[in-house]
Amino acid sequence: MNYKELRHHVGRFKISRSLFETEPYLIMSLMGEMIITRAEFNFASNSFEYEAICPQFRHIPDSQVIPLYTVIFSQYGGFEFNEEKQFDKHIKLE
Repeated sequence: MNYKELRHHVGRFKISRSLFETEPYLIMSLMGEMIITRAEFNFASNSFEYEAICPQFRHIPDSQVIPLYTVIFSQYGGFEFNEEKQFDKHIKLE
């Protein structure tokens, strides 16, 4: 997959600070599978928040909201992403 195709596989995810402290090699294996485009520490949730390009994220067209994923690590060192459901912010209340 070239960059022109890959750039549409964008997602957001969080990793707790405690996981960094207890499983640094697990985090390194995860980060080796993607291109991080934004990283920020959130003090309120005590977690790192990322935006990244990764072939495991679904293809999203330009101008669509970047989906949020949960990282699920296996006991064997692998991982997968589950997309969280997004609620429509344009709900009409009457």
